[in-house]
Amino acid sequence: MNLLNALIFLYACTGIISSLAYLPTIREQLRGKKSATISSYLLWTITGFVSFLYALIIIKDFLLTTINALSFALCAIILLLALILEREN
Repeated sequence: MNLLNALIFLYACTGIISSLAYLPTIREQLRGKKSATISSYLLWTITGFVSFLYALIIIKDFLLTTINALSFALCAIILLLALILEREN
């Protein structure tokens, strides 16, 4: 495996690992525990959306776009769950 292929592989791994890191927060929220700060996730969702659009429209790289889309979607899910929990309490 050359350096370029190794870097592509490692970047894909970081996207997967980063995405897995959201799951405990989602699980806690589904159990009714407030575990996310709305203001933080609002900012992360907005910046994630901008990053996704940049990757999709400007960079046009499938791997980068996919990782940004996944990160944006998971932040948006956490934000939505946090808003629902806030409203219920």
